[in-house]
Amino acid sequence: MAPELNFDMEKIFRSVMVVFYIGILFFVSLHIRMHSSELVLPIWDLQNSENILRILIKTFFIVSGVTLLFIPLGTIISFILNKLNKPESICKIGFNATISLLLGFAGSTAVTAFGLKLTISKLTPLHLLLQSIGIVLGIITGTTLMLRTNRFWIYVIKFVVIAGLITLPLLSMFLLCFEAKPLPFQPSGYDSNDKRILIERIRHKDPRKFIVGQHQTIMFTWNEINKLFAWGLDIGSGEKKAKIYFNRGVVTLLASVRLPVTDKISPYVNIELKGNAAYDRSIWVEIEKLRIGHVAIPVVAFDPFYRSAYTILKNDHFIQPLYDAIEHFELSDSGFCVQYGKVDVPDRFGSQLMSKLGASSPLASIIYGYLDQLIVMGRKSPSITMKDCMETVFQHAEKCAIESRNPVDENQAAVFALAILIGYERIGKLVGPVTLDDYPVSVVDKFGTVSINGRTDWARHFLVSAALQLLSNIATSDAVGLLKEELDGDVKGSGFSFADYLADRAGTTFGAFAVKDSLTATTLQARISEEFIISDYFPEAADLPENMYDEEFISVYGGVGGQKYGEIMETIERRIGRCPAYRK
Repeated sequence: MAPELNFDMEKIFRSVMVVFYIGILFFVSLHIRMHSSELVLPIWDLQNSENILRILIKTFFIVSGVTLLFIPLGTIISFILNKLNKPESICKIGFNATISLLLGFAGSTAVTAFGLKLTISKLTPLHLLLQSIGIVLGIITGTTLMLRTNRFWIYVIKFVVIAGLITLPLLSMFLLCFEAKPLPFQPSGYDSNDKRILIERIRHKDPRKFIVGQHQTIMFTWNEINKLFAWGLDIGSGEKKAKIYFNRGVVTLLASVRLPVTDKISPYVNIELKGNAAYDRSIWVEIEKLRIGHVAIPVVAFDPFYRSAYTILKNDHFIQPLYDAIEHFELSDSGFCVQYGKVDVPDRFGSQLMSKLGASSPLASIIYGYLDQLIVMGRKSPSITMKDCMETVFQHAEKCAIESRNPVDENQAAVFALAILIGYERIGKLVGPVTLDDYPVSVVDKFGTVSINGRTDWARHFLVSAALQLLSNIATSDAVGLLKEELDGDVKGSGFSFADYLADRAGTTFGAFAVKDSLTATTLQARISEEFIISDYFPEAADLPENMYDEEFISVYGGVGGQKYGEIMETIERRIGRCPAYRK
């Protein structure tokens, strides 16, 4: 007679869940370890409110996820200890909880350090805080599950109730960060002359050009800082504003950002921050108040976040040269003052920084393939036209896309190659670096004569703007083009040109269209490969006003934002929108 098998389903279920959870911990930490280099903040994406919303949601889930990830660890350890050492008294409950906390903290620290490829000593207070919260909540859960019951279904009910008590406050706090209206303050205004003054101030004190031992001091008044805020926040989409005040040794920062959740729902993230900061061989920060929406963040809770951010920035090899160069800064009634020395920029700093900011893709090796095609074409042709160049690279893109199955990447490489060879060689430093050093100078020089409608400057505007669009986003590229024209509006420049600005906008539109999606990228390759017609992508520009200096530009068109200025801009947008290549 076969022996009778008795299965304790409750124990089997617990064992399976413990093994499953340990597996999750291992694979999550392994995934973070393999992809930690991708966990970067795409700073340029903050120019668009849609991206800010996505980043806020992602941050919420990351913070909540890290916390929730370690709740089961605390629960399992507490549950096992309470099974082995029955919590018959308050002393035993406290003893079990203390041992559980020590074991859980050690285990979670090892998992976090392994996942982030850090030594234990390099974990920031924020890492330790989040995992500690998870462990404590897990211990509370495990202890509660053990008290006064041995029935399995009671465990399940308790666990669901506790999970709700944990997650609902987190979700409620996240939702309370949004408000229906922005903060009631008026941002500072600025004009082209303000931009020129600020740029010249920075340009003349470039720390990269200092000799060893040279020092400089630069100061911005609070009015100038607010102009910089307004200028920077005007780049990109969405309604954004910020202003900073200084009164009796306290700095107050106010900021409002509208987030377009849906067509009918567009809440604001409003931030009010009060405090002060200084630096003299080490940084000092004091926060008096921090409010995000309806949520007042306790000052003591800010310290781990500040220390974590400081540790990350200080150890970042991009920030380190800037940090080492700063000798002293302070905030006073006069404004922001910083004393600094020479900045030693590492090799490939530009290209690596652009990649870290989420601004470029590793396409250098592919770009050289397109440059080779252009150089071969240039050797054979006594004169080179935009038609020749566009058809050459997009015919090559069409062939390569069949092998790579990625027409978007091929179009990116094609645009970058054109921009480097015809527009501005230094674009190559941002995407590789890619240089023209190995190509014959006599052939490279031929591409300097490539024009659009007889204008070589329009060809450069068009292609450089297309490349900038790929490096950042449309709004940033448009702002760069507009800034160039505003600087030219000074008596030292060539004057503001609406025609040049049209060339910039035509370029950003082309760049965006070329990488919109796989289908659009493939269609564009086929169209240009068959025949490139410039009017399909670049509308009439010769009749637009050019070479206007500030006095004429302001008196006739009202400057940037004036009524007649706006009318010309609308005309430019309509012309680009009517280009045959972009019409469905």
